[in-house]
Amino acid sequence: MSAPKRLREYLVPFLQFCEVEKGLADNTQRNYRNYLRVFFAWLTKHTHEGLTPQELSAEHIWDYRLYLAQKHHTRTGHYLTKRSQNFYLIALRAFLEFLAERDIETLASSKVKLAKHKPDVVVGVGGFASGPVVAVAALLGYPTMLLEQNALPGLTNRLLALVVRAAAVNFEAALAYFPRTGFVAGNPVRPEFFPAQNEEANDRFTQPHDAARVLIFGGSQGAHAINVAMVEAAARLAASGIRLAITHQTGERDLDLVRAAYERAGLAARVEAFIFQIDGEMKAADVVICRAGATTLAELAASATPAILVPLPTATDDHQRKNAEVVEKAGGAIVIDERNLSGDAVAGLLKELMTDRNRLARMSAAARTLARPDAAERIADRVEQLSKRRAR
Repeated sequence: MSAPKRLREYLVPFLQFCEVEKGLADNTQRNYRNYLRVFFAWLTKHTHEGLTPQELSAEHIWDYRLYLAQKHHTRTGHYLTKRSQNFYLIALRAFLEFLAERDIETLASSKVKLAKHKPDVVVGVGGFASGPVVAVAALLGYPTMLLEQNALPGLTNRLLALVVRAAAVNFEAALAYFPRTGFVAGNPVRPEFFPAQNEEANDRFTQPHDAARVLIFGGSQGAHAINVAMVEAAARLAASGIRLAITHQTGERDLDLVRAAYERAGLAARVEAFIFQIDGEMKAADVVICRAGATTLAELAASATPAILVPLPTATDDHQRKNAEVVEKAGGAIVIDERNLSGDAVAGLLKELMTDRNRLARMSAAARTLARPDAAERIADRVEQLSKRRAR
């Protein structure tokens, strides 16, 4: 029988895939936090339990098993299981109903589930639903860990900071909220976002090409404010004399509106409701116009792509603005408040950037300094360390 693999060999690809998968089956699945909401993960031993006799072979007997509580199951759950066969997904629907009610049964249910599965480590990823199980686990003595993507942690993670044993953060600014347990790990992204070994991220700014490439997106449903600004900017950009090649993900709602605006202006543009291969588009772009969600910023850093960031003003605690300010301070982006967003503002910034390739190259290098290629490995290693402490 072959030796069991280390936990990180299973956890790393899961973190990279689940954190940023951009298109599973349809537009509603693009943002995993909307469709596949991972509330917490349990890592437990005895992974052979639950396998069919046909699956009980040496390669399927592992040291750990990953449990996920998810908001939705069905097609996405099947896809993940097929894509990453090292993991089994359990939809704890009854438990999530308790969590949604936020009553005393939530805590009782958390305790029951923990007693049933006897996890080695409990990992919370933010959101009110992860709070009870992480809190109960900590009180019962289980090793606990938080994953925090944003520069300003959410309320649940800020409260749990008092009881957990470790907290993996994306931005150094978040360390202030986890003074005893925090460490900078970064935000896992798929390897495809990083340049190939024989490819330099800055080549796009030094190599001549026919048109400046602009990528615009605003999440799976698009960003209406960004879409409207680009509609207003289209004629101004066409009159600027700068050759542009625009790729724009609009969402279904504004698809026809944006496509018609580019056509009237005579701009070369690929306009789609949804773009599946966003990693390739991002690596090819000279500049990206987008929101400032933590995962998007991690992808921009990995691909070393300059950006014009428009933080979502309704984001909880205005955390997107805090995220964007970190990137802007590093020199990798320009931030525009949505209240100041207009066609004139966008057209002026694009003209300014596209006529200064050296500035774009500097922004690209600055964005790359925020990249954490080993984020998944850092998180997996700390989880494994915590599990070994419990084993002792």
